[in-house]
Amino acid sequence: MQIIEETSTKLVLEDKNLQWLWGIIFSIPFVIIGLLIIAATSNLTTLECQRNDSNKITCRRTILSLLGTETNRLSGQLKEAAVVTEYGTGVVLYTSSSMDAIELVNHRVFIKEKHYKITDTINAFINNPQQLGLKIQQDDRWSGFLEGIVFLLPGIAIIFKSLAIPKQIFCDFDKYSDQIIIKKQHQFLGIFTQQAKLSEVLKASVTQIPLANRTPWYLIQLELKLGKLISLSSPTRDYKHYQHIVNTINHLIQPKN
Repeated sequence: MQIIEETSTKLVLEDKNLQWLWGIIFSIPFVIIGLLIIAATSNLTTLECQRNDSNKITCRRTILSLLGTETNRLSGQLKEAAVVTEYGTGVVLYTSSSMDAIELVNHRVFIKEKHYKITDTINAFINNPQQLGLKIQQDDRWSGFLEGIVFLLPGIAIIFKSLAIPKQIFCDFDKYSDQIIIKKQHQFLGIFTQQAKLSEVLKASVTQIPLANRTPWYLIQLELKLGKLISLSSPTRDYKHYQHIVNTINHLIQPKN
């Protein structure tokens, strides 16, 4: 905040800052990570298997996600299913043509009881020659959304909080007209104007924002005689500069003896 004009009867202050922009920039990684997690893990995976007359099992996997539908056929004959807990792999499938396990889903998971149930169902089908077909699903749509929202919601909250920070504050103290005009311009919300009588102001003061275990931030506030507080500035760590402006305001509003 800077003093633009200062006379014996008038004081004009202006505060320009980019804190709203830095807040939005800080929130972008949270939003991107949240959206990526939702897009990548909110899937419905379907495994369909058929057993032919020679007891060979062929399978097709379909993944329905926000990015579209992916369908592929497993190479070779399905031999076994298992749950791999390392790195959150989940259900894996072993076929006759692959040395490595084929993961049922295309993302990491938190191992739950449902993965063991899916494995048991697949193995029961493999070991039962009388069962000609199998269709089983792993539905991760709700869990994927919840995992992504953990990052997405804080990012959105930071954006809204940042937009509430004015990008420009204009304060006009006019002792001759006994008026204070405060204009706060926001990036997308427009201009908000407050007015008060200069004679109703008790004092101006520097107020510390309560942030535990952090470097203190300060605001300039007007205290009216009726107890109402009016914020005049954006947060800063420069206490001395704000104290100088507060002294200037108090010098103007104090009655001369």
